[in-house]
Amino acid sequence: MKGIHEPNVELLSAEDALMDVDKITDQTLLDHILSKFDINGSLRDRINYFTILLCKLLALKKHPLKKDDVEKTPSEPGVYLIFSGDICIYVGQASNINRRLNYHVGGNTSNSAFNKKLEKIKSDKEERINYIEENCFFKFIIEEDEKERKNFEHFAIAILNPKLND
Repeated sequence: MKGIHEPNVELLSAEDALMDVDKITDQTLLDHILSKFDINGSLRDRINYFTILLCKLLALKKHPLKKDDVEKTPSEPGVYLIFSGDICIYVGQASNINRRLNYHVGGNTSNSAFNKKLEKIKSDKEERINYIEENCFFKFIIEEDEKERKNFEHFAIAILNPKLND
């Protein structure tokens, strides 16, 4: 077989995997999956922590991505999600959430990866600004630690697969 092969890894057929899933009762699916790969406690704890943190972030109230609402955000570091309607279209992290969201609201592509990606869909700056004001919302959490912020951002991108984070 070509590709990477890990010794001592039990491979399950799709049928066996489905049968295994049917046996899950009070155990979470995540714990079940992690147990199949013999993932150590520390990694399991981090995955659980990021999963819970993402659930909490998703449960927060959405704020319109408009200048007045962005001005109320703290000038602290954190991770944020941008939605178009109910769909998460972008995940980002910043050392100053207020400043970063203000860049996004302004429609400029020089300081905003979000606007650079959005420019591919909406090339006109005014059209981009109107789209953001009329359709976009944001949620955020504060996270002081830069490494944790970046790790959580990558985790959220992997789970949510937002179309503007490619």
